[in-house]
Order: sequence, then structure tokens, then C-alpha cells
Amino acid sequence: VVSFLYYAVSIGSIEPNEMANFLIFAVFQLVMGVIMSYTKFRLNEQLVTAEKQRKEIYMLNKSQNSFFSNMSHEIRTPINTIIGLNEMILREDVSEEVIEDAVNIKAAGKLLLNLINDILDMSKFQSGSMQLLIEPYHTGDMLSDIVGMLWIRAKDKKLDFNVDVSPDIPAELIGDEVRIKQVLINIINNAIKYTKEGSVSLTVQCERKDDKTCNMIYMVSDTGIGIKSEDIPYLFSAFKRV
Repeated sequence: VVSFLYYAVSIGSIEPNEMANFLIFAVFQLVMGVIMSYTKFRLNEQLVTAEKQRKEIYMLNKSQNSFFSNMSHEIRTPINTIIGLNEMILREDVSEEVIEDAVNIKAAGKLLLNLINDILDMSKFQSGSMQLLIEPYHTGDMLSDIVGMLWIRAKDKKLDFNVDVSPDIPAELIGDEVRIKQVLINIINNAIKYTKEGSVSLTVQCERKDDKTCNMIYMVSDTGIGIKSEDIPYLFSAFKRV
């Protein structure tokens, strides 16, 4: 640019006003060039940083999944041993009280194994691809397992544990029995935990939609401290106590 201006002025082909305009244009182009070069440099720098972070997140998730997998495998072995020994007790000629305790141990052991399998599926939770396991299950057996695992806790706190099951509930339903158990056990456990005196009640009702479909309604009530109205929006927040 400078060489061209020197040459143009020397031969008198550019007027002073034109030269000033040309200089402004040249400076503008120069500034734009610098800005574009800096922007490109910053974008490349950000891309390198983003790629580094992506690799770090990938390695962290890989390590986490590996930890969950190994831990779940190690825990599963002693639980299977307990369930196996408990099964031998059920085959022995023992008292009704021992059989009842062994049946409760079996139900709790099966649920615990299912929970451990869920740990292995942690990556599915993170990706939003966890699916319900839809299979036939016996409602009476499911409710018996839940009550068998929890009534002793209520008894230890001297609480009444009431169960009211509607007689029109079908004996067999199709759904994810394990997830239903998880939800009910968590809610009833909390009810027992935060109730100092009085009772905890589980009510089960059936709302028929048609001959093959019904809405199952589970209600847990207690005489405990309750939840403040301002804390209700946080009910489904992870790791948030209300």
C-alpha cells in the first residue's frame, strides 16, 4: 500500500482527497484483517479447549462406569451366597416363624440384586435410554414382599402399619414390578423414618379404564412431620431433603 501511494503521488495520478480516502480504506482493511485473524485464533483455541474437555469427560465417564461395574460384580457374589443359604433354610423342616423370616430375606435379596443391576445400567440413566421392564406380576405377592420388608421397622418404632387393599384389584397385572417396589419402598421408608408416633398407612386402589386396563393408585399417608408448602417444588430434586 505504501509503495503504491508513493508511486501514485510521484506521478501525480491521485488527488489529496482521493489519497486520504484510499488511506482510510487501507487502514480499515488492515484493522479488519487483524480482527479476523484474532477471531480465528480464538476460535481455534476454544476448539482445542472443548476437545480437551470432551476427552476428559469421556475418560471420567469411562472410569465411573468401570467402577460401578466392578463394584456391582463384587457385591453380587456375597448376596447370591446369602440367597442360596436362605433357600436351603426354606427347604428344611423349620418353624413357621423361621419360614416367614426366610421368605422376607429372599424378597429383600431379590430386590437388592435388582438394584445392583440398575447400577450397571447407570450409563442408560445418563443417556435417557432406561426402559421399563413390562412383564406379568402377581399383585398379592408384590404387596406381601413390600409389607414383609417394612413392617418390622414400623414395629420397632411402635407405629401402626396399616394396609388397605381394594378387593377389586386384579390378581395379575402387567408392568414393571421392580420399579413399583422401588418407589413404594422409598416412600414408605421415608414415612416411617419421619413419623415419631401414630401410624403409617398404605392404601391400594384400582381405577378401571376398560376390560384390560386399569390405573393402579397407591397412597402412603402418615402422622409424621409432613412437608412445608414452600419445599414441595423440591420433592423431585436429586439429593435434596425437604
